[in-house]
Amino acid sequence: MFGPSGPADAPKLMAPQLMCTLRDTKYRQIDAATQRQILAPMAQILAPSQRVSLKGIVCDSPEVEHLKRIMSPTLNCFSAYKWSFFEAMSLATDVAKAATLYDDIEFVMTLYQRIACTVISLTYTHEGDQVQHQGLRMASPEALEACEILLLEALVNIACFAVKMRDGKALREACEGLRTSMLRRAAEDREFRNISKPLERLCYSAVIWTKLYRGLDNTLPSIRDVVAFLTSSDPEPHLAHDSEILLRFPDQGAEVTRRHLPL
Repeated sequence: MFGPSGPADAPKLMAPQLMCTLRDTKYRQIDAATQRQILAPMAQILAPSQRVSLKGIVCDSPEVEHLKRIMSPTLNCFSAYKWSFFEAMSLATDVAKAATLYDDIEFVMTLYQRIACTVISLTYTHEGDQVQHQGLRMASPEALEACEILLLEALVNIACFAVKMRDGKALREACEGLRTSMLRRAAEDREFRNISKPLERLCYSAVIWTKLYRGLDNTLPSIRDVVAFLTSSDPEPHLAHDSEILLRFPDQGAEVTRRHLPL
């Protein structure tokens, strides 16, 4: 069931509230110029349907009303909420990328894990959340697609860091997340649509790593098939690294093992 702004079970958001009282002080009486100087920075405090109250000595009523309209956009629909969430998660991803060069690798992996968990939670991709997920897909397919691609990127990064850290548990969890996401996309006839080729290959590579290093199952392709898949798109450092190692073996028809691609 859908209401005017999305699924009936969409989260109910509490509108934030902000109140400011303008007063004279013992040393200075407020005037229009001072008021504008005080209030101008507040225009950056934005939130959907935010309730803004400016009381006291108002010297410039039109300016105050204009400020209130800027600070409290009235649009507060389900789709807008999800896009706002996507923007926040994109910013968090940018922070994680920047931290890669300067911070401890475990700390950065934890950032990506937090991002992945948050995206999974707010796009209803946990097992048992099928109804909510389908509701989001119908109400806001573009926002869902953007969030899911962001999730794949986060999971691939977690897998890369897990391999570097020799963290088998994190690698397996990342791979299971990738497999769940791709199986869901395949069931919805979306699979790799809208996903860049390098990201598609990295998802595949992460699954191969998990099969090799965590024994996910015993079915592995030949060296030739893995190399063909890894090199079928634009060069990417991790993919080029693995394919160059695999190309050194004379028997390209052999099944890939840890001997061919050691941890």
